[in-house]
Amino acid sequence: MTVIQHSKNPKYKYQIEYIDHSILNTNLSIHLLLNDALKIEGANMKSREQYAKHILKISKLIPVMIYASQDFVLFPTSAKNHINYMMINSKHITNIEAYKCYTRLLFNNDTSKIIKHDFHTITKKMGESLRLIQYQKHHIFKQ
Repeated sequence: MTVIQHSKNPKYKYQIEYIDHSILNTNLSIHLLLNDALKIEGANMKSREQYAKHILKISKLIPVMIYASQDFVLFPTSAKNHINYMMINSKHITNIEAYKCYTRLLFNNDTSKIIKHDFHTITKKMGESLRLIQYQKHHIFKQ
């Protein structure tokens, strides 16, 4: 999973874009989709958000660690009710470029995506998600 965002197809609420370019449209809420994914690790959205809040000392736009063993963390780009809301997998991003009115994300499959979000917010949220991954790796090695 690379990006979750509002669907371009009016019949669906959200679309999930994968690194292999496939797209899945759904009417399930993001909360429900992520809770289903987290069941594999015996977690839920609330517990992962509390964990991230504790580690990162933040209260808004909380990244969610999906699979700790695979460094899979999704970070939000804006509030959930924002028209351009999306969650992005930090592991798939190789570069972020700032432009006047948009930000361009370059992914590790040599594709890019132009998003209408502030460069500063994107880099900050990506940094937080990477810090969460590093903390988790350090915690796993200590045990």
